[in-house]
Amino acid sequence: MEIIRKQINEVPVTIIKTNKFKTIAGILKFKSPVTKENLIKRSFLKRILVYTTNKYKTNKELNVRCLEDYDASFSSSIRRDGIYVNNILVFDSLEDA
Repeated sequence: MEIIRKQINEVPVTIIKTNKFKTIAGILKFKSPVTKENLIKRSFLKRILVYTTNKYKTNKELNVRCLEDYDASFSSSIRRDGIYVNNILVFDSLEDA
């Protein structure tokens, strides 16, 4: 297993390379202080990032495309940790190699 840590556009990124699994997975986390406005905006952001796309007009079209694209899936969640609100985006797909 190889762990690579680097900065991409001032964002810390950790990449874990291994030959044990046949999937590609990623997690993206956004963190900010809790305010009433932040909770509303972050909840709305969660839905927009997962359920909207300009190319695929319906949820069915998007799901069919994900199945064609190595059974890709994605999800999002919003969680409050103390004085911070976290948006978490998760994606995974079968490796095409």
